[in-house]
Amino acid sequence: MIIVLILAKKLYIEQSSGIRKYVVPNVHPYQFIQSLMEEAVSADTQSPFYLFFENTNGYHFRTLQSLYNQDTKADFNVGDTGELQDVGSKVKDIEFFFFF
Repeated sequence: MIIVLILAKKLYIEQSSGIRKYVVPNVHPYQFIQSLMEEAVSADTQSPFYLFFENTNGYHFRTLQSLYNQDTKADFNVGDTGELQDVGSKVKDIEFFFFF
């Protein structure tokens, strides 16, 4: 039996070292992905810290190191009001909402 998986989102997989074949009967897909995360080692950076997550761009199976190597999208400062000086237009007023 051949199962074809059609995804509406893109799939981003970082190359890992080694080739293995698996047969996975009676295991939930996320349990299997968890076991792959524990065994995989990156072919590029030799990093063993793989993550599996979904965002608006698609599904990702990547190492933590590859995420660290990306350019930053924004800078966030956490502190008391009035603590920052001479930051210009980069800082906007932020309201915090707490839901209980």
